[in-house]
Amino acid sequence: MPKGGEHGVMEWTSQIRRGILELCILHLIEQKTRYGYDILHIFQ
Repeated sequence: MPKGGEHGVMEWTSQIRRGILELCILHLIEQKTRYGYDILHIFQ
């Protein structure tokens, strides 16, 4: 478990969410060419 108590856990959780989001975006781009607006619209 990360050091830093509750703050460390929150930071770890934040990093996991960013990583998952990045993988989702890369998967969308892999499927077809997309503009930034298209990607934002998908997540709304």
